[in-house]
Amino acid sequence: FMQCLQKSGQKVEKLDKTLLDHHIAELDFQISRQLDEVMHSDEFQKVESVWRGLKALVDKTDFRQNVKIEILDLSKDELRQDFEDSPEIIQSGLYRQTYTMEYDTPGGEPIAAVISAYEFDASAQDVALMRNISKVSAAAHMPFIGSAGAA
Repeated sequence: FMQCLQKSGQKVEKLDKTLLDHHIAELDFQISRQLDEVMHSDEFQKVESVWRGLKALVDKTDFRQNVKIEILDLSKDELRQDFEDSPEIIQSGLYRQTYTMEYDTPGGEPIAAVISAYEFDASAQDVALMRNISKVSAAAHMPFIGSAGAA
């Protein structure tokens, strides 16, 4: 606040409520403008959409039925890289997480389904990624649910 007063060039003998209200309104306007810009950005809206979808899933889940929801924070590029870094599917992190640690382990809890926030298109990269995911899904007996993008 004091910096705002110094920048305004006004001499202040004592704090004037009108001047204080003016600076509060200016600050409120700046914050509102910045928040508006963030909240209307495409990136923020995508993240918000994913979280709203997850909240809807959690809200509609009957946890009395021995249901567990786990979240794997992994971008599509990170998942693609996981397969590219692994010489074989069975060495990928997705395979370890879904098959080895759950389905193939005594006492493990097999995963019923994987629901992704990814949008897949007809590009060679996405087709290769979907093939790798389908191999892991078939091994772990779990469907993988994704979204088809524009062709």
